[in-house]
Amino acid sequence: MVHPTVYPATRVTAPSGGPSADPPDLRPVEALVVLGCRVRLDGAPTASLRRRIERAAELFRAGVAERVVMSGGRRWGGIMEAEAMRRHWLALGLDDRAVWLERRSLTTRGNARCCAELLRREGVTRVGVVTCDFHLPRALRHFEAEGVVAAGFSAPAHRPPVTRLWLWTRELGARLLEPLAPGSSAHWIPEPPEEATEHEPPTRGEP
Repeated sequence: MVHPTVYPATRVTAPSGGPSADPPDLRPVEALVVLGCRVRLDGAPTASLRRRIERAAELFRAGVAERVVMSGGRRWGGIMEAEAMRRHWLALGLDDRAVWLERRSLTTRGNARCCAELLRREGVTRVGVVTCDFHLPRALRHFEAEGVVAAGFSAPAHRPPVTRLWLWTRELGARLLEPLAPGSSAHWIPEPPEEATEHEPPTRGEP
C-alpha cells in the first residue's frame, strides 16, 4: 500500500519572496481538489472553508497546479458549497477558467467519488487534496479507495486547544460512523462557533 504524500500548511515562496513555480519540496499535480464545508447564511465561506480556498490559491499561484476543483453540493441557506467557494476564488482575483465545479457530493466519501468521475472524464490522474488538517487523513483514504493518486495539502489554522479537541473529536465520530452508515457525514455533530476558529494572528494585507 502506497501512503499518500501530505504537505503541511507552510508558505510556498521563492527566495525573492515571490511565488515559486517549482518549489523544491513540492511535486506539481494536475489539479487541486478543494473540499467544501459549511457556508454562512449570508453566502460567505466560513473561516475553515476560506482557509481551504486560500491555501489552494497559494498553491495555484506557486504553479503547483493549473486546475482547481471546488467540490461540494451541500446547500447552506440555499447557497451551494461549490458556488460559495468559486465566489471567494474570484474575489481573490484568480482566473475562473481554472475552476471546475463538482456540485453533487454531500459527504467526504461523495467528494471522492464524484471528483474521481470528473477527473477520469478529464484525463486527470494525479491531484492534490486541500482541506483542514484534522480532515485530511480520512479524505485521502476515500480518494485512494476511488483509485485517485492524491497528495494532501492541509489548510493553515491557529485554533485554541479546546476548539482543536472539539474538531478532532468530531472527525473521530465521522470515521467511526462511516462503516456503519456509508451515506452519513459529520454534519450531525455540531461545529464549534466560527468565532472560535478566528483566533489567528493578523496577516498583512488582509481586512
